[in-house]
Amino acid sequence: MLTITKQPTLNAAAGKTAEYRIETDRAETLDVKLTDAETGELLGTKRYAETTETTVDAAPIVNRHLNFAPQAGPTGFLTVTDRRREVRLTAETAAETVASGICTYHAGDRTEAAPALLTTMPTQRLIAPGECDEVTFLTLDTPWVEVTATSPAGTKKKGYTARNTIVHVFRLNTADYPEAERIVLTTGEGLTVEYTVIVSPAGARRIAWRSHAGSLEHYTFPTEATVTATTKKNRIRTPEGIGTMTTERRQRLLLRSAYETREVLEALAETTAAPQVWLAEAGVYTPVEVLTEEAVLHRHGTLNMLELEIGTEIW
Repeated sequence: MLTITKQPTLNAAAGKTAEYRIETDRAETLDVKLTDAETGELLGTKRYAETTETTVDAAPIVNRHLNFAPQAGPTGFLTVTDRRREVRLTAETAAETVASGICTYHAGDRTEAAPALLTTMPTQRLIAPGECDEVTFLTLDTPWVEVTATSPAGTKKKGYTARNTIVHVFRLNTADYPEAERIVLTTGEGLTVEYTVIVSPAGARRIAWRSHAGSLEHYTFPTEATVTATTKKNRIRTPEGIGTMTTERRQRLLLRSAYETREVLEALAETTAAPQVWLAEAGVYTPVEVLTEEAVLHRHGTLNMLELEIGTEIW
């Protein structure tokens, strides 16, 4: 008899391990398939020859199919099928087929029990007028977020809801609350993220990155220390003589953070190894290359700041 004796819970982290154990009462060839339960897409297959039991770690297979694509737009829930997968495992022998329950995978490296926030940044944050931020969270109930915006004119509250897919991303666009000085996001389970709205210095740059928690984090660097343009050229010989041909032009930006706590600096330092980083400007996310390879997280007896050098293609 073919059976699945172990499988992940309702949600799992694709950056960790997610094991399925499959057993059969006699040695035979076993084919295993992982499919997206929403779309039917085949995510991966494995074959085991002459086995009576095997353990399949689905996380690395699912993780290859998670790829963040930031979205611009108004305040509200985002449809983020690129950051989660509803996965079903099917095991087959020559005579039998069994299927697992559906497990929702997120892009983090730690399995959390819902309800939970998936973030590496503090839940008390600064944000400038017109900037956006995202909050990623898990819930087993109908997702609900209440936005409370406080301004000199009073307090405004607005609720948002969406279809339950366990992993949810809520986008805050401060342009929707133009007079607000303080904004609080509260989920249906009481999880909160608080923002103080303050104008950024001239020349500030906001970046976004994919964190190890499975979230898209944002931070505004208040200082653009230097801007450097580099050009790569090839020398060519023509009938008229020797000339040059430009093959690539790039711009390097050296950004400096504010003096921050160690918690914030540790989150920012992750950008040096993050698989995806963007420059966020005017609702447009531009992919960038992080050139910084190390970051100082702590200096004894004093607050610290972080310098980050990023590169963008000019053409």
